[in-house]
Amino acid sequence: MHQAPFNTENPQTLMPVLRAIGLLLIVLFQPCLGRQHVRYRIYARLDRSDSILTGTEQINFWNNSQDTIRALCFFGLNKHQIKDISLAVKNFDQPIKLKRPLLPDDSINIMLKFTSFCKRSRDYMFSNWYPRLVLCQNELPTAPVQFADYEVELTVPEDMVVATTGTLINRNKELKWMKYPPDFRPWSRDSVKTLRFRARDVADFAWVASPDFVLTQVSAQGTVINILTRNRNRFMWFRLPEQASEIVGRFNKCFGKYPFDQLTVIDARGIVPSDTSFPGLVMTCQKPVPFTRLLESRLARQIAMQWFSCFVVPNQVHSWLSIGPAVYAEIRYMEKRHGQGNLLELPFKPGILSGFGDRFYYQALYYLAATNEALTPLDSLPPVYAGRGPILSETKYAQAGLFFLMLEKIIGPDKLKYALRLYLKKTHGKAPSPTDFIDACSHVTGEDLTGFFDQWLRTKGTCDYAVTEVKRKGKDIEISIRRKGEIIMPVDVELTFTDGETKRLDWKSRKRTGILKLTTPKVLKRLTLDPDRKLLEPDRWNNHWPRKVEIKPFIALPSFDAYQLFYGPYAWFDSYHGFQLGAWTQGREFLDAGPLHGRHMWTLSETYSTKIKDWHTGASYQTPLSFISDRLRISFLGDYSLMAAGVRLNLVQELGRAFQKPGGTIDLGYRLFDLKDTVGRNPRAWDSARTAEIRLKLSHSYETRYFNGGQNFYLGRGLPQLGGHSDYNYWKASVEQVHAVRLSRRLNIILRGFGGAIWGQIPNQSQFYLSGGLVPNSAEPVSWGYQGMSSGQEHWHYDADANLRGWAGQYLHRRFAYGLNIHLKILPFLLPFFDIGNVGDTIDSQFWDARMDAGVRLKLGWLYADFPLWRCHNGKSEFSPNWSLGLKLTGLAGF
Repeated sequence: MHQAPFNTENPQTLMPVLRAIGLLLIVLFQPCLGRQHVRYRIYARLDRSDSILTGTEQINFWNNSQDTIRALCFFGLNKHQIKDISLAVKNFDQPIKLKRPLLPDDSINIMLKFTSFCKRSRDYMFSNWYPRLVLCQNELPTAPVQFADYEVELTVPEDMVVATTGTLINRNKELKWMKYPPDFRPWSRDSVKTLRFRARDVADFAWVASPDFVLTQVSAQGTVINILTRNRNRFMWFRLPEQASEIVGRFNKCFGKYPFDQLTVIDARGIVPSDTSFPGLVMTCQKPVPFTRLLESRLARQIAMQWFSCFVVPNQVHSWLSIGPAVYAEIRYMEKRHGQGNLLELPFKPGILSGFGDRFYYQALYYLAATNEALTPLDSLPPVYAGRGPILSETKYAQAGLFFLMLEKIIGPDKLKYALRLYLKKTHGKAPSPTDFIDACSHVTGEDLTGFFDQWLRTKGTCDYAVTEVKRKGKDIEISIRRKGEIIMPVDVELTFTDGETKRLDWKSRKRTGILKLTTPKVLKRLTLDPDRKLLEPDRWNNHWPRKVEIKPFIALPSFDAYQLFYGPYAWFDSYHGFQLGAWTQGREFLDAGPLHGRHMWTLSETYSTKIKDWHTGASYQTPLSFISDRLRISFLGDYSLMAAGVRLNLVQELGRAFQKPGGTIDLGYRLFDLKDTVGRNPRAWDSARTAEIRLKLSHSYETRYFNGGQNFYLGRGLPQLGGHSDYNYWKASVEQVHAVRLSRRLNIILRGFGGAIWGQIPNQSQFYLSGGLVPNSAEPVSWGYQGMSSGQEHWHYDADANLRGWAGQYLHRRFAYGLNIHLKILPFLLPFFDIGNVGDTIDSQFWDARMDAGVRLKLGWLYADFPLWRCHNGKSEFSPNWSLGLKLTGLAGF
């Protein structure tokens, strides 16, 4: 795959110029130069053997404004490309001054040559591949001439299927040829063909070429839709033509007729990194996932971009003008066609997943960003331009789309559709600003909405109102309301009385807190803020009095309205407990784990183990300390049985920006563990012991273009007085380093280093183990037993400690340890490994006489299987095949 930018004969020296001009185009104020008329005639040839695109270009420019134009700019232009003597050139890093200023209603013709250097590939994607004209004012570039007419001739290898922004002129024979599978197409290896395309009044001209595409054509209300899929994927995409036709038909009714001559939808996985749209082209990277409608939802969003990102072209600073209506259109389309739970397409009722649709997905993303302090003002550069991660790019889509859903509820769906159509009509052919859309909404509603938009576009915070208290004094009811967010909005307050009567009041205070008073003899049963859900809030748990509670069996999707209570039976089996039968109950607001910041999440359980004939009681609780920060969390875990009992208390602070690297955590904790009986546990690894420890764990992660990974530092202090009746007094420290190095696109090397030391008395189960961890950890939480095949030291594996997998089954553990694990990632599922390290009770020559092993890891998602084949110690090498399985949910560097 290659996505080629325009390059000249010396691209390296010109890249800073390109970036500088591009940035100026994005952020500079754009003066009103009027709409210009530009025509491009481009003749280009793709040489696949040398991976070079060469071309000539003729630009006809008519000045239709009332301004005199004295200079022009181009993307990536240098003196070797100029073929027109009417241009006076002194410094090619600056705008080019015209010898003769271009007066109103005057024109100029420019001839250029250009070259793009491509990576050798089977698939090619070209955007910004030709010199584009940029207007200048006061000798500074302002904005590219957004809309132009194109006549393009492309000479390509004969086996290439080409899709472009424009309409193919010599198409009858070519279209018929494109519909054949690649193996049945007549073509000659060294032959080329020339295809001619024409596009009128478009903002850009992009094209894609690949020998693997197969064409399917459908139509929707007069619009021709071309579907280009890889031949090997045709059966996976068999519903795409019908879906694209349905989407275009529905959007035609909402936003006006499809704005281009035709629509081409391309299976672009491996060609572009993410979904993208150009005029007349939709490139989707979403793979069809069985039993879901993910592809259809993403297709709807990208087709909507044809209206809001291609028919009009907002400045990137105002990206909400394109992504907001597109996400709104996607949500509305999916709900009208498939209902609320529209992302799942199961052969049975979804049960606990009912309601899992586009709206829930975007609401969860918005909540995620709000609770991780990751929201940016709506009218700002999207995260991709601000150096943010891909998750935050999706949260920007969620923020903009949900804003338009709120706007729909405030002004009404019909008025919003009318405002969108008016906005499209008035801004076609220019780069619209927020004022254009605000004016359209104000015109439709007959109200000045500037103040409303100003808050939502420029405020970083959220809109969040809460009922804090309700008091009754005789016939007087006092309702305390607090504004927790930065955005101020009028709020409807609905009161429901015990006799069934309801009453609505308005809350319009601009203060942070206030009291709403009401005099009535009736008894208040329920109160709700914003009962019609007009406002965009991260959650609505504090909108109700009394707090809204849902009780459901088993489990359900997290609710943004209610505190949820669940209950159900419990059944599990492992070699230590045998069958575990019992019951559990859980309460929570949303979910609380990692970046998911719910609140007051607790679980109680009671189970009976048939093998050890023992009852087990468990309890846990965790919540963010939101009065300090949503990223500071406290957690408690306790369990008790006749065999063992334990308590764990942790305070965890997340560091860095959410969803971005570098990042890290500080984890300060206390742990008490009392193992009363070692029945069912391997005696080589387990002692009857009571330990109490204060521990500190520091974690750090990073990612760059060629490296990613992180470090973990652990320090523990065991003291008898911390837990009572403990005989163990010790210090324990360890350091873990994991780093992945990208050697090529397909080849990575992953290095893990470990070192640990213990001073003082400590039981066997707390020492460092040679072949891997003894017990589960946060990344690998599943346990099957403590002896035999299911033990962490035999055929169930945890990546921890020295991690020399060839020595599994030996139960070697000591107070000092070191290890180096090397993985070569050849394929996503195939990782040959080499381990070297040792354990010892003293640091002497025997300790440094390292043990070694080698083998291969097979990885499938979270599951992995290690197959050590060889090991060596004291100069003795042996073929020692073994195996172990593991399940890893998270980890540094994907290791």
